[in-house]
Amino acid sequence: MRYLTLRSFPIQTPSGRKDIQAGLFLNLPEERAKPLIEAGLIEPLKKTLERLFREHSRRMGEFTLTMQEIKEDAPALHEQIRQAVKGIDKAWVAEDLAGVKKAMANVESLYQEAVNMRNNLVESIRSDFQELR
Repeated sequence: MRYLTLRSFPIQTPSGRKDIQAGLFLNLPEERAKPLIEAGLIEPLKKTLERLFREHSRRMGEFTLTMQEIKEDAPALHEQIRQAVKGIDKAWVAEDLAGVKKAMANVESLYQEAVNMRNNLVESIRSDFQELR
């Protein structure tokens, strides 16, 4: 099973002491990983990905636009977001932590772009309406 090191820690190997750095991936049998998990030194990569997804979902829930509204306002941007979401899926299946983070940031950035476009449109309409009065 794959694990992510959360903190650096030393291990003893046949060739001497070796420092395992935080952020590295380890492939370990579950029985060898258990004490390291309990000590807070590593966590299953799956758990890391699930935590990142919960955080991403929370941030996405703060956006005021739906995909349908984005599709109506900006079809090309809607398609970019769909492709970015597919990027999350692809990186997730590959257990590519950096790829998952990058794809999530891309989705959030594209959503923010859609919100900014909508806000600019609303402001433009308000301005035009004020001029008519």
